[in-house]
Amino acid sequence: MRQQTRRLIADLIRQHMDDNGITFTDECPFPVSWRTIWSIRDIRTQRNFTTKTQICLCEFFGLKYEQDGHDLIIV
Repeated sequence: MRQQTRRLIADLIRQHMDDNGITFTDECPFPVSWRTIWSIRDIRTQRNFTTKTQICLCEFFGLKYEQDGHDLIIV
């Protein structure tokens, strides 16, 4: 996942959780697991995410994107 895409999605995750009062003890409202959400939010983690995971999150947040190999570019 590109750094810009990851930062944007991490910010959107934080905002969604804050706006809706969601904590990690609640049921996961996202189309991916809490483990993946936690890894995306922790920018220091150097983990790759599949194209499928990126697409799921972009569609969840209504982001337009273009695919560039195994990464997505937010347009």
